Amino acid sequence: MLVFDAQDRLLLLRIEDPRARDPCFWMTPGGGIDPGETFEDGAARELWEETGITAPVGPPIWSRRRLGTFDGRAYDLDERFFVVRVDTATIVAVNFTEEEREVLTGYRWWSLEELLAPPEVLAPLPVAELVAPLLAGTFVPRP
Repeated sequence: MLVFDAQDRLLLLRIEDPRARDPCFWMTPGGGIDPGETFEDGAARELWEETGITAPVGPPIWSRRRLGTFDGRAYDLDERFFVVRVDTATIVAVNFTEEEREVLTGYRWWSLEELLAPPEVLAPLPVAELVAPLLAGTFVPRP
């Protein structure tokens, strides 16, 4: 999901995992959905688990299907991205799952300029190009 603060900065989580293709990268908050959850419900739960933030989750603005492997397992991911606006940039890291405690090592609010020239890998890779039209008000949602 795309979480923006009042200054239009995007929240990314720092992941450090030697099993990943890129052992250190920044990614948007989010994750899997539990049985019986909608994508929106799963997004809200993941946001709370990973940041302590409780905020309304808007409709999906884009989606993608991603095939890959991780830690020897094949994945077929149906990803939905939602915009979430928050008034505060405060993060509370107390609701992590066990796996998140192992790999999530930091948070950062990124300006568009910082997203365009990141010092490390970002996920999804074209996040700056996807965020720029949203911030300019010219994005037409096409889930």
